[in-house]
Amino acid sequence: MSMITDSNDVDGDETHLSSPHSFVSSIRFIGFWAAVMLPFLYVPLLVNGLDTVGQQQTFFLLLLLNVVALVFGHRHRERD
Repeated sequence: MSMITDSNDVDGDETHLSSPHSFVSSIRFIGFWAAVMLPFLYVPLLVNGLDTVGQQQTFFLLLLLNVVALVFGHRHRERD
């Protein structure tokens, strides 16, 4: 009996192990910098006021996105 091996398996497990870590690291990086930059978008909304429903919804959407970015990015560059 001959055994057929997949050429992707011959490359080694290093690529397979680093890929999830790289993905998580990228998500943390994006989350961190999004959490830093999103508050700058609040300024024009707050200066002009939140008079209309659309402005209020935009503000709360930005606030929600900022919270999500904080959750995903809070461990960026954290030492284990």
